[in-house]
Amino acid sequence: MNPASPVHPGEPEMLIKVPEGHEDEMVPLPAVFDDKQGILVSRWELTDEERQGLINGGSVYLMMWTMGHSPFPVLLTATCPFTDEGKPA
Repeated sequence: MNPASPVHPGEPEMLIKVPEGHEDEMVPLPAVFDDKQGILVSRWELTDEERQGLINGGSVYLMMWTMGHSPFPVLLTATCPFTDEGKPA
């Protein structure tokens, strides 16, 4: 999967930079942040191979780097999480 931009057309987007020393293993992440709700949304596009794998019964995995802390709540969805007003639901 690859991070995609724009995350949601018309929404102000930020770019989460790669931690220094990890440029070879990570790419910057385009995201929309709703500071009132504390929600950060990114959009990902599957490769053709990943799409075919899902069609054939494959799975999606979520990996989180917690840095030794409790993980934050997450939501992995295939449905656009933005409301008609353009805000994360």
